Amino acid sequence: MSEYQPISAVWELTSECNFQCAHCYNKDLVKSAAFDLNKAMEVCEQLARLKVKAVLLSGGEVLLSEIWPSVALRLSELEVKTGILSNGWLFNEDTLAQIIASKIDWVGFSIDGLEETHDSIRQKGSFKRIFNSLHKLKGKDIYTSINTTVNKKNIGELPALYSLLCENGAKGWQLQLSVTEGTLEEQKKNFMLDPEQIDSVIDFAHGIYKNSPVDVYLGDCVGHYNAKEIEVRSYRSLPRYGLTTFINGCAAGKSTFGIKANGDITGCIALTKNHFVEGNIYERTLWDIWHDENSFAWNRKMSKESLVGFCHECQYSSYCLGGCPSLKYNKDFKPVENIYCSYSCAYKKERERISKLNDSSELIALGREAKQHGNPQIANEYFKRALELEYDSSIEKEIV
Repeated sequence: MSEYQPISAVWELTSECNFQCAHCYNKDLVKSAAFDLNKAMEVCEQLARLKVKAVLLSGGEVLLSEIWPSVALRLSELEVKTGILSNGWLFNEDTLAQIIASKIDWVGFSIDGLEETHDSIRQKGSFKRIFNSLHKLKGKDIYTSINTTVNKKNIGELPALYSLLCENGAKGWQLQLSVTEGTLEEQKKNFMLDPEQIDSVIDFAHGIYKNSPVDVYLGDCVGHYNAKEIEVRSYRSLPRYGLTTFINGCAAGKSTFGIKANGDITGCIALTKNHFVEGNIYERTLWDIWHDENSFAWNRKMSKESLVGFCHECQYSSYCLGGCPSLKYNKDFKPVENIYCSYSCAYKKERERISKLNDSSELIALGREAKQHGNPQIANEYFKRALELEYDSSIEKEIV
Protein backbone atom coordinates (compact mmCIF):
# COMPACT_ATOMS: atom_id res chain seq x y z
CA MET A 1 0.00 0.00 0.00
CA SER A 2 1.34 3.41 -0.96
CA GLU A 3 2.59 5.85 1.66
CA TYR A 4 1.03 8.67 -0.36
CA GLN A 5 -2.49 9.98 0.23
CA PRO A 6 -4.28 11.67 -2.69
CA ILE A 7 -5.82 15.00 -1.78
CA SER A 8 -7.14 16.20 -5.12
CA ALA A 9 -7.83 15.02 -8.65
CA VAL A 10 -8.66 16.60 -11.99
CA TRP A 11 -11.14 14.58 -14.03
CA GLU A 12 -11.71 15.13 -17.74
CA LEU A 13 -15.31 14.08 -18.33
CA THR A 14 -14.93 14.68 -22.06
CA SER A 15 -12.15 15.51 -24.47
CA GLU A 16 -14.51 17.46 -26.72
CA CYS A 17 -13.83 21.19 -26.80
CA ASN A 18 -15.34 24.18 -28.57
CA PHE A 19 -12.05 26.15 -28.46
CA GLN A 20 -8.63 25.72 -30.04
CA CYS A 21 -6.47 27.68 -27.61
CA ALA A 22 -2.98 28.70 -28.64
CA HIS A 23 -1.34 27.10 -25.61
CA CYS A 24 -3.48 23.96 -25.18
CA TYR A 25 -1.58 20.94 -23.86
CA ASN A 26 -4.22 18.66 -25.46
CA LYS A 27 -3.51 19.48 -29.09
CA ASP A 28 -4.43 15.94 -30.21
CA LEU A 29 -7.80 15.68 -28.50
CA VAL A 30 -9.69 12.47 -29.18
CA LYS A 31 -13.12 13.93 -29.87
CA SER A 32 -14.94 10.67 -29.09
CA ALA A 33 -13.41 10.22 -25.63
CA ALA A 34 -15.95 10.78 -22.87
CA PHE A 35 -17.34 9.05 -19.80
CA ASP A 36 -20.86 7.66 -19.79
CA LEU A 37 -22.95 8.04 -16.65
CA ASN A 38 -22.65 4.45 -15.43
CA LYS A 39 -18.86 4.42 -15.56
CA ALA A 40 -18.71 7.91 -14.08
CA MET A 41 -20.76 6.79 -11.08
CA GLU A 42 -18.28 3.94 -10.53
CA VAL A 43 -15.41 6.40 -10.62
CA CYS A 44 -17.15 8.61 -8.04
CA GLU A 45 -17.26 5.66 -5.64
CA GLN A 46 -13.60 4.90 -6.31
CA LEU A 47 -12.59 8.49 -5.60
CA ALA A 48 -14.46 8.38 -2.31
CA ARG A 49 -12.78 5.09 -1.39
CA LEU A 50 -9.39 6.73 -1.96
CA LYS A 51 -10.53 9.55 0.36
CA VAL A 52 -9.85 12.22 -2.21
CA LYS A 53 -10.87 15.56 -0.70
CA ALA A 54 -11.46 17.62 -3.85
CA VAL A 55 -12.19 16.90 -7.51
CA LEU A 56 -12.12 19.38 -10.38
CA LEU A 57 -14.30 18.36 -13.33
CA SER A 58 -12.78 19.48 -16.60
CA GLY A 59 -12.37 18.67 -20.28
CA GLY A 60 -12.06 19.48 -23.15
CA GLU A 61 -14.88 21.74 -22.17
CA VAL A 62 -16.76 20.32 -19.20
CA LEU A 63 -20.07 21.95 -20.13
CA LEU A 64 -20.14 19.88 -23.32
CA SER A 65 -20.56 16.81 -21.13
CA GLU A 66 -24.20 16.01 -20.38
CA ILE A 67 -23.35 14.17 -17.18
CA TRP A 68 -21.38 16.78 -15.23
CA PRO A 69 -24.33 17.80 -12.99
CA SER A 70 -25.00 14.17 -12.02
CA VAL A 71 -21.31 13.52 -11.36
CA ALA A 72 -20.97 16.67 -9.27
CA LEU A 73 -24.05 15.84 -7.20
CA ARG A 74 -22.86 12.28 -6.53
CA LEU A 75 -19.43 13.49 -5.45
CA SER A 76 -21.09 16.01 -3.15
CA GLU A 77 -23.20 13.20 -1.63
CA LEU A 78 -19.95 11.31 -1.03
CA GLU A 79 -18.57 14.40 0.76
CA VAL A 80 -15.99 15.19 -1.92
CA LYS A 81 -15.61 18.90 -2.62
CA THR A 82 -16.27 19.45 -6.30
CA GLY A 83 -15.55 22.17 -8.83
CA ILE A 84 -15.78 22.68 -12.56
CA LEU A 85 -13.28 24.40 -14.86
CA SER A 86 -14.88 25.96 -17.93
CA ASN A 87 -13.96 28.33 -20.74
CA GLY A 88 -17.25 30.11 -19.99
CA TRP A 89 -18.59 30.14 -23.54
CA LEU A 90 -21.70 28.04 -22.79
CA PHE A 91 -22.34 29.40 -19.30
CA ASN A 92 -25.91 30.68 -18.90
CA GLU A 93 -28.78 30.83 -16.40
CA ASP A 94 -29.48 27.12 -16.84
CA THR A 95 -25.84 26.38 -16.06
CA LEU A 96 -26.09 28.43 -12.89
CA ALA A 97 -29.21 26.53 -11.83
CA GLN A 98 -27.43 23.22 -12.47
CA ILE A 99 -24.41 24.36 -10.45
CA ILE A 100 -26.60 25.22 -7.49
CA ALA A 101 -28.66 22.01 -7.76
CA SER A 102 -25.57 19.81 -8.02
CA LYS A 103 -23.96 21.49 -4.99
CA ILE A 104 -20.80 22.60 -6.78
CA ASP A 105 -18.29 24.13 -4.36
CA TRP A 106 -16.30 26.20 -6.81
CA VAL A 107 -16.29 27.27 -10.44
CA GLY A 108 -13.11 28.06 -12.33
CA PHE A 109 -12.53 29.98 -15.54
CA SER A 110 -9.38 30.58 -17.58
CA ILE A 111 -8.55 34.21 -18.32
CA ASP A 112 -5.29 34.81 -20.14
CA GLY A 113 -4.94 38.58 -20.19
CA LEU A 114 -7.07 41.60 -20.95
CA GLU A 115 -9.80 41.33 -23.57
CA GLU A 116 -7.78 41.66 -26.78
CA THR A 117 -4.99 39.38 -25.58
CA HIS A 118 -7.31 36.78 -24.04
CA ASP A 119 -9.53 36.61 -27.11
CA SER A 120 -6.53 36.26 -29.43
CA ILE A 121 -5.32 33.27 -27.40
CA ARG A 122 -8.69 31.59 -26.85
CA GLN A 123 -11.69 32.82 -28.86
CA LYS A 124 -13.09 36.20 -29.84
CA GLY A 125 -15.86 37.20 -27.45
CA SER A 126 -14.85 34.74 -24.73
CA PHE A 127 -13.46 37.42 -22.39
CA LYS A 128 -16.85 39.15 -22.10
CA ARG A 129 -18.65 35.83 -21.68
CA ILE A 130 -16.45 34.91 -18.72
CA PHE A 131 -17.11 38.21 -16.98
CA ASN A 132 -20.83 37.79 -17.65
CA SER A 133 -20.51 34.39 -15.95
CA LEU A 134 -18.74 35.96 -12.98
CA HIS A 135 -21.60 38.44 -12.64
CA LYS A 136 -24.12 35.57 -12.57
CA LEU A 137 -22.13 33.84 -9.82
CA LYS A 138 -21.56 36.98 -7.76
CA GLY A 139 -23.36 36.85 -4.43
CA LYS A 140 -23.86 33.09 -4.62
CA ASP A 141 -22.24 30.82 -2.06
CA ILE A 142 -19.84 29.47 -4.67
CA TYR A 143 -16.10 30.05 -4.78
CA THR A 144 -15.06 31.51 -8.13
CA SER A 145 -11.47 31.02 -9.22
CA ILE A 146 -9.51 32.22 -12.21
CA ASN A 147 -6.53 30.49 -13.82
CA THR A 148 -4.13 32.64 -15.81
CA THR A 149 -1.42 31.06 -17.92
CA VAL A 150 1.26 33.74 -17.83
CA ASN A 151 3.11 34.23 -21.09
CA LYS A 152 4.98 36.88 -23.06
CA LYS A 153 1.74 38.37 -24.37
CA ASN A 154 0.04 38.95 -21.03
CA ILE A 155 2.71 39.32 -18.35
CA GLY A 156 2.48 43.12 -18.56
CA GLU A 157 -1.31 42.98 -18.14
CA LEU A 158 -1.37 41.22 -14.76
CA PRO A 159 -1.90 44.39 -12.64
CA ALA A 160 -4.84 45.56 -14.77
CA LEU A 161 -6.32 42.07 -14.86
CA TYR A 162 -6.00 41.83 -11.08
CA SER A 163 -8.02 45.04 -10.70
CA LEU A 164 -10.76 43.64 -12.94
CA LEU A 165 -10.92 40.42 -10.95
CA CYS A 166 -11.25 42.35 -7.69
CA GLU A 167 -14.01 44.53 -9.16
CA ASN A 168 -15.96 41.56 -10.51
CA GLY A 169 -16.00 39.36 -7.44
CA ALA A 170 -13.46 36.65 -8.27
CA LYS A 171 -12.40 34.91 -5.07
CA GLY A 172 -9.28 33.05 -6.18
CA TRP A 173 -6.57 33.57 -8.80
CA GLN A 174 -3.90 31.08 -9.80
CA LEU A 175 -0.89 32.18 -11.83
CA GLN A 176 0.75 29.37 -13.77
CA LEU A 177 3.25 28.93 -16.57
CA SER A 178 2.69 27.50 -20.02
CA VAL A 179 3.88 23.90 -20.18
CA THR A 180 5.92 22.58 -23.08
CA GLU A 181 3.29 20.07 -24.14
CA GLY A 182 0.75 20.19 -26.95
CA THR A 183 0.68 23.24 -29.20
CA LEU A 184 3.40 25.00 -27.24
CA GLU A 185 6.02 22.59 -28.53
CA GLU A 186 5.72 24.44 -31.86
CA GLN A 187 5.55 28.00 -30.51
CA LYS A 188 7.64 27.86 -27.37
CA LYS A 189 9.94 30.77 -28.28
CA ASN A 190 7.10 33.12 -29.16
CA PHE A 191 4.83 32.33 -26.25
CA MET A 192 6.57 30.98 -23.17
CA LEU A 193 8.22 33.35 -20.74
CA ASP A 194 11.99 33.57 -20.68
CA PRO A 195 13.46 32.01 -17.53
CA GLU A 196 14.57 35.45 -16.35
CA GLN A 197 10.92 36.55 -16.26
CA ILE A 198 9.87 34.05 -13.58
CA ASP A 199 10.84 36.46 -10.80
CA SER A 200 8.48 39.07 -12.25
CA VAL A 201 5.56 36.67 -11.75
CA ILE A 202 6.65 35.80 -8.22
CA ASP A 203 7.30 39.45 -7.31
CA PHE A 204 3.86 40.45 -8.60
CA ALA A 205 2.11 37.75 -6.56
CA HIS A 206 4.17 38.62 -3.49
CA GLY A 207 3.24 42.27 -3.83
CA ILE A 208 -0.51 41.67 -3.61
CA TYR A 209 -1.22 38.41 -1.78
CA LYS A 210 -1.46 39.51 1.87
CA ASN A 211 -4.12 42.22 1.71
CA SER A 212 -5.87 41.05 -1.43
CA PRO A 213 -9.64 40.44 -1.59
CA VAL A 214 -8.71 37.71 -4.08
CA ASP A 215 -6.79 34.65 -2.85
CA VAL A 216 -3.57 34.53 -4.88
CA TYR A 217 -1.98 31.17 -5.69
CA LEU A 218 1.12 30.13 -7.61
CA GLY A 219 0.91 27.00 -9.72
CA ASP A 220 3.31 24.16 -8.92
CA CYS A 221 5.26 25.06 -12.06
CA VAL A 222 6.17 28.50 -10.67
CA GLY A 223 9.37 28.53 -8.61
CA HIS A 224 11.69 27.42 -7.32
CA TYR A 225 13.74 28.07 -4.34
CA ASN A 226 12.72 31.65 -3.83
CA ALA A 227 11.75 33.00 -0.41
CA LYS A 228 8.91 35.09 -1.86
CA GLU A 229 7.51 32.11 -3.75
CA ILE A 230 7.47 30.01 -0.59
CA GLU A 231 5.84 32.82 1.37
CA VAL A 232 3.03 33.22 -1.17
CA ARG A 233 2.50 29.48 -1.44
CA SER A 234 2.46 28.95 2.32
CA TYR A 235 -0.08 31.70 2.93
CA ARG A 236 -2.94 30.03 1.07
CA SER A 237 -2.00 26.65 -0.36
CA LEU A 238 -1.25 24.86 2.91
CA PRO A 239 -4.38 25.96 4.81
CA ARG A 240 -6.44 25.27 1.68
CA TYR A 241 -5.78 21.54 1.96
CA GLY A 242 -5.15 21.24 5.69
CA LEU A 243 -1.44 20.60 5.17
CA THR A 244 1.32 21.46 7.61
CA THR A 245 4.35 20.74 5.44
CA PHE A 246 5.21 20.81 1.77
CA ILE A 247 5.55 17.66 -0.27
CA ASN A 248 8.96 17.75 -1.88
CA GLY A 249 8.84 18.41 -5.57
CA CYS A 250 5.90 18.08 -7.92
CA ALA A 251 2.69 16.76 -6.31
CA ALA A 252 1.83 14.53 -9.29
CA GLY A 253 1.26 10.98 -8.08
CA LYS A 254 1.97 12.04 -4.50
CA SER A 255 -1.05 14.10 -3.50
CA THR A 256 -2.85 14.58 -6.81
CA PHE A 257 -3.59 12.82 -10.08
CA GLY A 258 -5.51 13.22 -13.32
CA ILE A 259 -8.20 11.13 -15.01
CA LYS A 260 -8.16 11.56 -18.78
CA ALA A 261 -11.35 11.37 -20.83
CA ASN A 262 -10.28 7.98 -22.22
CA GLY A 263 -9.74 6.59 -18.71
CA ASP A 264 -5.95 6.97 -18.57
CA ILE A 265 -4.54 7.88 -15.16
CA THR A 266 -1.66 10.35 -14.97
CA GLY A 267 0.02 12.17 -12.12
CA CYS A 268 -1.11 15.50 -13.57
CA ILE A 269 -3.73 16.18 -16.20
CA ALA A 270 -1.28 18.39 -18.13
CA LEU A 271 1.17 15.51 -18.61
CA THR A 272 -0.07 14.06 -21.90
CA LYS A 273 2.80 11.87 -23.09
CA ASN A 274 2.31 8.09 -22.91
CA HIS A 275 5.22 7.61 -20.52
CA PHE A 276 3.24 9.45 -17.84
CA VAL A 277 0.24 7.09 -18.08
CA GLU A 278 0.09 4.75 -15.06
CA GLY A 279 -2.91 2.66 -16.10
CA ASN A 280 -6.48 2.92 -17.29
CA ILE A 281 -9.61 3.03 -15.16
CA TYR A 282 -11.41 0.71 -17.57
CA GLU A 283 -8.81 -1.95 -16.82
CA ARG A 284 -7.87 -1.37 -13.16
CA THR A 285 -9.40 0.45 -10.21
CA LEU A 286 -8.08 3.77 -8.98
CA TRP A 287 -7.15 2.06 -5.72
CA ASP A 288 -5.01 -0.52 -7.50
CA ILE A 289 -3.30 2.05 -9.69
CA TRP A 290 -2.62 4.49 -6.85
CA HIS A 291 -1.27 1.87 -4.44
CA ASP A 292 0.83 -0.01 -7.01
CA GLU A 293 4.47 0.35 -5.91
CA ASN A 294 5.47 0.92 -9.52
CA SER A 295 2.95 3.69 -10.20
CA PHE A 296 4.26 7.23 -10.59
CA ALA A 297 7.77 5.90 -10.02
CA TRP A 298 9.21 8.71 -12.15
CA ASN A 299 8.13 11.10 -9.36
CA ARG A 300 7.75 9.04 -6.18
CA LYS A 301 11.27 7.68 -6.56
CA MET A 302 12.74 10.95 -7.79
CA SER A 303 15.82 12.09 -5.90
CA LYS A 304 18.38 14.83 -6.22
CA GLU A 305 20.85 12.28 -7.58
CA SER A 306 18.66 11.64 -10.63
CA LEU A 307 18.58 15.32 -11.63
CA VAL A 308 20.91 16.74 -14.27
CA GLY A 309 22.68 20.01 -15.00
CA PHE A 310 22.56 22.73 -12.37
CA CYS A 311 19.60 20.98 -10.68
CA HIS A 312 21.96 18.13 -9.75
CA GLU A 313 24.36 20.55 -8.04
CA CYS A 314 21.82 22.89 -6.47
CA GLN A 315 21.74 23.14 -2.69
CA TYR A 316 17.95 23.38 -2.76
CA SER A 317 17.08 20.66 -5.29
CA SER A 318 16.23 18.15 -2.57
CA TYR A 319 13.34 20.55 -1.82
CA CYS A 320 11.94 21.10 -5.33
CA LEU A 321 13.34 17.95 -7.03
CA GLY A 322 13.69 19.86 -10.26
CA GLY A 323 10.19 21.33 -10.33
CA CYS A 324 7.50 20.71 -12.94
CA PRO A 325 7.93 17.46 -14.94
CA SER A 326 6.98 19.19 -18.20
CA LEU A 327 10.06 21.38 -17.68
CA LYS A 328 12.53 18.80 -16.38
CA TYR A 329 11.89 16.06 -18.98
CA ASN A 330 12.21 16.39 -22.73
CA LYS A 331 9.75 14.88 -25.21
CA ASP A 332 11.70 11.61 -25.16
CA PHE A 333 11.33 11.37 -21.36
CA LYS A 334 15.00 12.17 -20.79
CA PRO A 335 15.83 14.38 -17.79
CA VAL A 336 16.97 17.91 -18.58
CA GLU A 337 17.88 20.90 -16.46
CA ASN A 338 14.81 22.94 -15.52
CA ILE A 339 15.90 26.40 -16.59
CA TYR A 340 12.59 27.93 -15.43
CA CYS A 341 13.86 28.26 -11.89
CA SER A 342 14.11 31.47 -9.91
CA TYR A 343 17.07 30.35 -7.83
CA SER A 344 18.95 28.97 -10.84
CA CYS A 345 18.61 32.30 -12.67
CA ALA A 346 19.70 34.27 -9.60
CA TYR A 347 22.62 31.92 -8.92
CA LYS A 348 23.96 32.08 -12.47
CA LYS A 349 23.69 35.87 -12.47
CA GLU A 350 25.55 36.05 -9.15
CA ARG A 351 28.21 33.63 -10.38
CA GLU A 352 28.81 35.88 -13.38
CA ARG A 353 29.16 38.91 -11.10
CA ILE A 354 31.62 37.08 -8.78
CA SER A 355 33.74 36.03 -11.75
CA LYS A 356 34.54 39.72 -12.33
CA LEU A 357 35.80 40.41 -8.77
CA ASN A 358 39.57 40.60 -8.42
CA ASP A 359 40.28 41.18 -4.73
CA SER A 360 40.96 37.81 -3.07
CA SER A 361 40.65 39.22 0.47
CA GLU A 362 37.25 40.68 -0.34
CA LEU A 363 36.19 37.41 -1.96
CA ILE A 364 37.17 35.40 1.11
CA ALA A 365 35.30 37.79 3.42
CA LEU A 366 32.19 37.66 1.23
CA GLY A 367 32.42 33.87 1.05
CA ARG A 368 32.50 33.54 4.81
CA GLU A 369 29.59 35.93 5.12
CA ALA A 370 27.55 33.91 2.63
CA LYS A 371 28.36 30.72 4.53
CA GLN A 372 27.22 32.29 7.81
CA HIS A 373 23.93 33.26 6.16
CA GLY A 374 23.26 29.67 5.11
CA ASN A 375 24.22 29.96 1.45
CA PRO A 376 27.16 27.59 1.02
CA GLN A 377 26.76 27.32 -2.74
CA ILE A 378 27.35 31.03 -3.30
CA ALA A 379 30.08 30.95 -0.64
CA ASN A 380 31.89 28.33 -2.69
CA GLU A 381 31.79 30.56 -5.75
CA TYR A 382 33.56 33.33 -3.80
CA PHE A 383 36.20 30.89 -2.53
CA LYS A 384 36.76 29.34 -5.96
CA ARG A 385 37.22 32.76 -7.51
CA ALA A 386 39.72 33.66 -4.76
CA LEU A 387 41.65 30.47 -5.54
CA GLU A 388 41.75 31.38 -9.22
CA LEU A 389 43.44 34.65 -8.31
CA GLU A 390 45.77 33.30 -5.66
CA TYR A 391 46.13 29.69 -4.57
CA ASP A 392 46.01 29.21 -0.80
CA SER A 393 45.36 25.84 0.85
CA SER A 394 43.53 27.57 3.71
CA ILE A 395 40.98 28.93 1.22
CA GLU A 396 40.55 25.47 -0.25
CA LYS A 397 39.52 24.20 3.18
CA GLU A 398 36.73 26.78 3.30
CA ILE A 399 34.93 25.16 0.34
CA VAL A 400 31.96 23.08 1.48
